Amino acid sequence: MVGGVGLCALLGGGDRAAYLLTRLKHHAFARNVSFTGVAATPYVNTIPVADQPPYPGDRDLERRIKSIIRWNAMAMVVRANKLSAGIGGHISSYASSATLYEVAFNHFIRGKEGPLPPDQVYIQVIPRRAFTPGRFCWGD
Repeated sequence: MVGGVGLCALLGGGDRAAYLLTRLKHHAFARNVSFTGVAATPYVNTIPVADQPPYPGDRDLERRIKSIIRWNAMAMVVRANKLSAGIGGHISSYASSATLYEVAFNHFIRGKEGPLPPDQVYIQVIPRRAFTPGRFCWGD
């Protein structure tokens, strides 16, 4: 946003903005300016923001609980590393999946309450070492 006006609006719309950015990229390449690619996906949210339902929870409370759980997980790993080295990978595994699990548990997976039967969830943790080369021999 520039002074409350979107950049695309300032440039004359989305097509004009895309054209100008493409020209800028070609201009940079012609002058040997390194250019890192922009990550983009074909994903387009088909639900307009105005039609999206309100968030079904308390974001601030959920963020606070998530922070406490992550802090506790980190503290357990630090304590365990004092007894045996090499345990730290578990905290990174948890951190990378924590938000996914917490949103699923809080908003998608049904419990025993309500008219519908509860969901059954099985989370399989696969040890990282199982996939190191030479660890297993497949087939004879």
